[in-house]
Amino acid sequence: MAAILHADVAGFSRLMADDEGGTLSCLKRGLGVIGDNIARNYGRLCNTAGDAVLAEFPSVSAAVTCAVDTQRQIAQMNQGLPEGRKLSLRIGINLGEVMADDDGQVYGTGVNVAARLQALSEPGGITISGRAREQVDGSIPVGFASMGRHRVKNIPNPVHVLRVVAGTPTPAAARAGRWRNARLWILAAIIGLLVIGGLGFWLHGQPNFLRGARDATPSIGAEQTRLAVLPFRNTSGDAQQDYFAEAVTQNLTGAFGRFSEIGVIASEAIAAFGDSPTTLEELRRKFGVGYVLTGSVHRDGETMRLAAKLIDTGSGLQIWSQHYDRPIGKLFEVQDEIVRAVAGEAMVSLGRAEQDRVFGKAIPDLEAYDLFVQGRALVDQETRDANVEARRLFRAAIDRDPDFALASVGLASTYFREATRGWSEFMSRNITEAEDLARRALQLDPNLAEAYEILGWVSLLRGNYEQSEVEFRKAVTLNPNSLGALQALGNALTFLGDADGAVRCMEKAVSLGARPSSRSLPVLGLAYVLQNRPEQAIRFLETYARDRRDHFYYATLAIAYSELGDLRKAEAAADDTRRAWPFFDGDEFARQFRDAGQRERIIGALRKAGLA
Repeated sequence: MAAILHADVAGFSRLMADDEGGTLSCLKRGLGVIGDNIARNYGRLCNTAGDAVLAEFPSVSAAVTCAVDTQRQIAQMNQGLPEGRKLSLRIGINLGEVMADDDGQVYGTGVNVAARLQALSEPGGITISGRAREQVDGSIPVGFASMGRHRVKNIPNPVHVLRVVAGTPTPAAARAGRWRNARLWILAAIIGLLVIGGLGFWLHGQPNFLRGARDATPSIGAEQTRLAVLPFRNTSGDAQQDYFAEAVTQNLTGAFGRFSEIGVIASEAIAAFGDSPTTLEELRRKFGVGYVLTGSVHRDGETMRLAAKLIDTGSGLQIWSQHYDRPIGKLFEVQDEIVRAVAGEAMVSLGRAEQDRVFGKAIPDLEAYDLFVQGRALVDQETRDANVEARRLFRAAIDRDPDFALASVGLASTYFREATRGWSEFMSRNITEAEDLARRALQLDPNLAEAYEILGWVSLLRGNYEQSEVEFRKAVTLNPNSLGALQALGNALTFLGDADGAVRCMEKAVSLGARPSSRSLPVLGLAYVLQNRPEQAIRFLETYARDRRDHFYYATLAIAYSELGDLRKAEAAADDTRRAWPFFDGDEFARQFRDAGQRERIIGALRKAGLA
């Protein structure tokens, strides 16, 4: 096994035709740069053929370091040169079996794949096989963006291809690191003072979500930068393109949601806001938003113009803006550029794992993506007919691009909804179908939080709360701002007996603008009851209920009033429970709780209300 690097000059024939002497001079300097880096990283130059270079290295990490340093130095060498004189290398890296002859030449499939990877790279870029990427040392400051699986000439099986993303910190990220270090010293000093002055007294007055829960459960982070992505406007003059602008908004919101240092406000909570000074102040006051990202999309056939700007809500100043005129097929690259720029301006540092989660997504076929976006919008309508049509669109997206993992998740969601909304006679079969599709999506993209969320709900429906917690925690780890995953984890933790952890999850979701789902609303009420806070449970239920009052809601209200000792209101809520569901069974309701003591407590409260 050997780590193979194959490099080639992009557009070499054209450069030679334009200026043979100047091109040869640049090539000589470029070959000197890559030769020095090969030696510096203990590699061996196997062959040069005109403008191509083949080298082997003792490790993939050494090959990647060589490639990154070479591309950076070539870019520096090109500074000040006319566009037609600049030298651009394509580099491919593979790990595979090779054979060497007496002259030191290497041959074999490992070399062939490296050459094919080089051809898939952009000028100035680096591509690497999935097999090689697994061997890269975590200390190297690079990230990887999946380009999907590609069939390449003379190689029988598709090759997983990734683009290497150099991870040199931006000046803003470096400032963020210095600021975080300063904050640690400040925090240490504060903790010291609190210990001297009585830390126990300070903790006693804090909300429950700050103490007594599992360390791994998400908390409401005061240290997070808070960002709101306002709806991007469709300026195409074609109302049928509104869904495309909505998709850009959702994609950017989802990408930022995967950063642990950013708190992203829910789209539904800010849909009506604009970017006027009054609105910015309201967003800052209501949600603690530090930055607002807004913009517009103009789609015209196969081209698009995307404009974006970032505003500091404290000063009201526009601190970054950019216009992108690109082919429609470059949409995903533009979105990545926006995410990187905004993260840098907001002084958010990107860890290696987060870069993989955010930028390591395979780029789907654009038509498949278009079908997926339309299907996602239909699923949100929550009707049987829309669900059927969404399923057709998701299947069409998968047919168009079998490696598009999100399309499989979308299809899984239609089976899950069909099973849980009473739209199917075959609930068990639909749940199994949803599970299989979610697992298929994870084979394509192991970092897909949405797939883990579906697996968590499948486990919850089957009564396996412990496994549902595992799946939901994976989803929250991969996307710390997923409102659905946070509420789902809160559901599981409530019935597993961790009321404090449940409250932390759901209060974080609410702080990010989530409107609790009809399922999560009463469950959080129950968690407050188990925390001995029935008043808070009642206040929360009455604040967020609106038109979503079902038997679960009324039963929780009855339990809260019973705990509070207000039996008149508890009995009234019990009557509402029976009206909403005449077959309500208090014992069955209490069996959801794993802890025997909590089961008895819930049964006792229901009995006092007349529901058991």
